[in-house]
Amino acid sequence: MALRKTDSNSQSNIESGPLASLYLSMRLGLGERIYGSYESITRISPKLVLKCGPEIRHSEALTMQYIAAKTTIPVPRVHSVFQNRDGRLRILMDYVAGDELEKVWDQMTPDQQHDVVRQLRGFLAQLRALPPPHPGAVEAVDGTACKDFHIRPNSTGFGPFPSVTEYQEFLGYRSLMTTHRGQFPQHEASLRLCEQRAAAGAYRTVFTHCDLAPRNIIVRGSTIVAVLDWEMAAWMPEYWEYTTAAFTNSSIPTFWDMMKEHGFPEQYPAEFDVECCMSALCTRY
Repeated sequence: MALRKTDSNSQSNIESGPLASLYLSMRLGLGERIYGSYESITRISPKLVLKCGPEIRHSEALTMQYIAAKTTIPVPRVHSVFQNRDGRLRILMDYVAGDELEKVWDQMTPDQQHDVVRQLRGFLAQLRALPPPHPGAVEAVDGTACKDFHIRPNSTGFGPFPSVTEYQEFLGYRSLMTTHRGQFPQHEASLRLCEQRAAAGAYRTVFTHCDLAPRNIIVRGSTIVAVLDWEMAAWMPEYWEYTTAAFTNSSIPTFWDMMKEHGFPEQYPAEFDVECCMSALCTRY
């Protein structure tokens, strides 16, 4: 199978060619018959799964490799990235046995739940301690565009942005802080605080999962054995993990309450208020 060269910072190449496409098509068909499929994931053997879809990007595979190399956060091992003749990518990775936290959370004892949250806090601390290659820039792990279904559904990406300020401009913060500010008198204190922080350039960029939710966490008992779905992960403003998780986990209040109490090394209630205002002005989350 021919290899197509990628960026020099990439840890994995992209395999392509007719033999690769034929091989994967056969494995996908067999895997679906034996194991079924779940959303974009198809298990193709006892130990392997294939992630497929029109919006799969190379940066997702690179992110998992980066996290595996730089942290102790459990992620599926990436074996290969394949490109179809139509240009779409597929990621071959390990199958991780276990339960989705979302499905077993309510069956856990409080001690087990606290144990899971403590592990997540440690994982978040590791992510936030990673040194960004371009401090202040909002970008994917390989310096390419960001991807966030909460902001732009069915998008191949947006950015990258050289600064948090430019990212906020893209999101519409200027319009919120000027034209529409009077619509949110109940959040004026938060708006003022975030406006001051932005003007002072106070926001760092940290590595962010961007979709941290129980559906993306695999456990055995109360031990986290995999954190999944890194497709939206990127270097983001330091408050982004907290604010996105607040929206994402509102349907599981016990989990979110515990995460607020014990799970986040840093919390950003004012920034969450601003995101609530933004969500009222445009389709978000």
